[in-house]
Amino acid sequence: MAERLSNIELLRIIAIFFVLIRHAGFYAIGMPDASENQNTQTFILTLLDLFSSVGVNVFILISGFFGIKYTARGLFKFIFQCLFYSFGIYILLLSLGIIHISHLGLAECLFLRKINWFPKAYLFLFILAPVLNAFVENTSERQLRVVLINFFVFQTIFGCISEATHFISLGYSVVSFIGLYLLARYVRLYPHKVFLFSKIKDFSIYFIISLVLSLLSFWAIGQNKLTLFWRIEAYCNPLIVISSLYLLLCFSKIRLQSKFVNKIAASTFAVYLLHSNPNVIDRYYTHTIQILNGFNGGLLYIFCFLVFVYLLAILIDQIRVLCWNKILLLANKLGNVQL
Repeated sequence: MAERLSNIELLRIIAIFFVLIRHAGFYAIGMPDASENQNTQTFILTLLDLFSSVGVNVFILISGFFGIKYTARGLFKFIFQCLFYSFGIYILLLSLGIIHISHLGLAECLFLRKINWFPKAYLFLFILAPVLNAFVENTSERQLRVVLINFFVFQTIFGCISEATHFISLGYSVVSFIGLYLLARYVRLYPHKVFLFSKIKDFSIYFIISLVLSLLSFWAIGQNKLTLFWRIEAYCNPLIVISSLYLLLCFSKIRLQSKFVNKIAASTFAVYLLHSNPNVIDRYYTHTIQILNGFNGGLLYIFCFLVFVYLLAILIDQIRVLCWNKILLLANKLGNVQL
């Protein structure tokens, strides 16, 4: 990133923690059955799920807010970080005898299976960034606004309300990422009055939308309308897109400068790569959460576990940073390789 605004980097840290929370909620603990669907824990999980539902969208919006600068070095750095965790975890578990080598396992390390969608979608967005940037730079404000309106109307109708397209997948796709990226570029370049509220109003929009969606989701669970629930909490839900945007705008108006925050933010993607790894998420992450949930005060224990996972990933990523710096040093010594 050309700019390192600590206030936005702090939001990046929070966004990834939101992802941890979502994966620790209904994904790990499971949806309640009809006999328990109105208990207090379900209500709390619904609140946590919908308030943290902006995490992925915010992460992409930040990329659009700054603008991805495509370079070979940036591309290889991203790929190296992904492979560092996929192969690192795989080799570690192999050496401990927990898993056995297989062609499916190797395919997972290379992200050649349908699971673990996010790194591949973000990689595709990174590859497309020069085209998206060129479009934004060479089109008028009106044209970009029309494209965005048409995009989100189409996505809402065919990706959220009807779910009639497989390439949107409730927002779990690079198609949705493109819309979010262009939206953030538009907001940054053309700050209309609707984007210039105070940070308190921005946060209030995020809070109110999240609260309303939480209550609606809790009702949907109580009525056993799970299809409605999944569409409410979908990343492409236009209300979640709006709440994500205004949370970004809120943090963009906060003045903060911290080298520590910037350093932590540089390793936040490691948190995702560690806990969502196919050999980790079900075997260790969700299993631990399910155990902790069985204790009294289980939510507090789960929160502490999430903080532990976050800090562990940040610490491990310092090894990845050292390895990457060694690769850069070696490339510079070879002379003909520029990363």
